[in-house]
Amino acid sequence: MRSWQNPTDNNILKAMFANQILEGIYFYSGFAYIYTLARSGKMLGSAQMIRFIQRDEVTHLILFQNMIKSTRRERPELFTKELIDEVYDMFREAVELESSWGKYITQGQILGLTDSIIEQYIQYLADKRLKAIGFANKGFWIKGLIIGGLETNSKFRNWGLEGKLSS
Repeated sequence: MRSWQNPTDNNILKAMFANQILEGIYFYSGFAYIYTLARSGKMLGSAQMIRFIQRDEVTHLILFQNMIKSTRRERPELFTKELIDEVYDMFREAVELESSWGKYITQGQILGLTDSIIEQYIQYLADKRLKAIGFANKGFWIKGLIIGGLETNSKFRNWGLEGKLSS
C-alpha cells in the first residue's frame, strides 16, 4: 500500500517534509535559472511571473514549517531516530536528483551558472530548509562554504539569488 493510501500520523508528517523538498528545493531551484537569465536581460517577463509564483511558495513553505514545528512540540514521540534519519535521506536524495537535473537542463549554456554553482545552490537550499524546521545542518552538503552560514549567503547575494530565492 502506498503511503498516500495509508494516512497514518507518520505518513502525514513525512508528507509535510516532502512539501519542504518540493516547494523549498525543487521549485526554488527552478526559479534560479529564470532569475539568472533575467539578470542578463533575458526573459524579463518570465522572471516577473516567477516572482508572483514565488510569493505563493513562500506562504506554503512557512505554513508547512510551522506545521512541522507544531507537530514536534505537540507530538514529540513521532520524531523517532528512524523518522529523522529518513528525513535526512529524503533531503539528501532531493539534492542529488535536483543537482543532476539542473546540470542536465542547463548543459553549461546559461552564463553564470556552472555545474558547481547549481549544486552548491541546491545544497544551500536544503540546508536552509532543514534549519527552518529545526533540524541540524550536519555539514554533509556545502563543503567548505559555511562559516555560520555567512559565506554562503554572501556568495548567493553576490550573484543576485539570495534576496529572490532565500525564503
